[in-house]
Amino acid sequence: MKLDHYTSDLRAAKSIITTQELWMGNTGKAPKDANEILHYFNIFNDYHNITDLSTLINNPDRNNNQNTHDPLLIRYIMGTAHSYFMRENKLRIGDIFASVIREESYIVCFTAGTDDNNDFHTDTYGPISFHFKENPLIEDKDEFVYIEAPVHYLDTNKLSNINSVLNEMYDVLLLPYHEFFNRYAMLDTLQFALRKSLKANYNSNGKKKERNNVLKELKTRLEQISTTTEDFSSQVRYYNLFMESNMDANVLNYLRTRVARIREQQSMKKISLASREIFRKNGTFRYSDPDGHTRNIISCFIKDKKFENDNEIRVIALPKKEFINPENKLRSSYDIKKLEYISVSKNYPNREIAINELQELLITLGHTHVKVR
Repeated sequence: MKLDHYTSDLRAAKSIITTQELWMGNTGKAPKDANEILHYFNIFNDYHNITDLSTLINNPDRNNNQNTHDPLLIRYIMGTAHSYFMRENKLRIGDIFASVIREESYIVCFTAGTDDNNDFHTDTYGPISFHFKENPLIEDKDEFVYIEAPVHYLDTNKLSNINSVLNEMYDVLLLPYHEFFNRYAMLDTLQFALRKSLKANYNSNGKKKERNNVLKELKTRLEQISTTTEDFSSQVRYYNLFMESNMDANVLNYLRTRVARIREQQSMKKISLASREIFRKNGTFRYSDPDGHTRNIISCFIKDKKFENDNEIRVIALPKKEFINPENKLRSSYDIKKLEYISVSKNYPNREIAINELQELLITLGHTHVKVR
C-alpha cells in the first residue's frame, strides 16, 4: 500500500532525507491525542467496568474483592465500591496499561497514498509530503515490534453514553455512601469502614425489597446500554481478531509483567501501611489480563468517522523489553529506496526554491530516483 508522510517545513524535510530517519512520537502524548487515543482508552476502560458490574450483578460469587458470606446487597455495594475506587484513582488494569503505552511505545502516522502522482493531499497535515510505495520503516530496534494498521473510523457519538451509564450505575449503589470515599483515602480502610457500617445497619426484613429495587434499576441501565456495548463490540471485532493474529508473544509477556508491576506499586500507595504486606503476599494487584491488553491496543487505531477522509495508516512500535530513551521520540530508520517522490504544497512560501533545494540534496546524496514536485 502506498503511504504518504507529511512534515511541517523545509528544515524537517531535509533532516528526513539526510538522516534517513522518521521520528515516532510517544503514543498518546500529542496534544490531539486527548481527544483521540486517550479518549478511546477511557471508553474501553469504562466498557470493561460495565461488563464487570454486569458480572457482579448476575454472578456475584465470581467477584474476589468481597466476603462471599455477606448478604447479596452488601456484596453488590462492596464490589461496586471497589470498582469505583479503582476507577477514580486510575488504578484499573486499563489505566496502567494506557500509561505504559504512553511512556514506552511510539507511533507515526501516514495517509493512504494514491496512484496519481499529481494528487496532493490537503495541507492540514503539513506542506511537504513524502510519498512511499509501501511502509518504509526498518525494524532495527531489538526492543520493539512494529504493527502497521489502518485507522478504524467509528461513530463515536454512539459511545458517549457508556461513561454516563457507568456513572449512573455507581450512583444507584453508592450515592448514599459518598461520605466514605471523602473520608477514607486508602482502599483497605474504606472497605473496612463501609462494610462495618453496612453490616451494622443491615436488616434482612427490609433489605430484600431494597435489593430488588437496586437490581431493577441496574438491569434497566444495562438494558439501556446493551445496544451501545454490543454495537461497540461488533465494530471493533475485526480489529480484535487482527490484533490477536498480529500481536507478538514477547510484547504481550513484557506488557503483562510491566503493567502488573507498576499497578502493584501504584496501588500500594492507596493501601495503609499496616495492610500492605498482606495485599502484597496475596498478589491482589498483580493480575494482568493479556487478552485485555490486546483489545486495548485497538484504542491506538480508532478515530471518529468524521475524519474518515484522512485514510490514515498508523505504525506503532510496541515494547518487548525495557528501553531507556532520553528523548520523547524514537528515531526509526527507513528504506529510502521505497521513497517514490516528494511533493511541496502550492501554498508553501518560496515553493520553487524549496523544490530545488530538496532536489539538489537528493542528488548530492545519490538518491537520484526521487523526484521533487
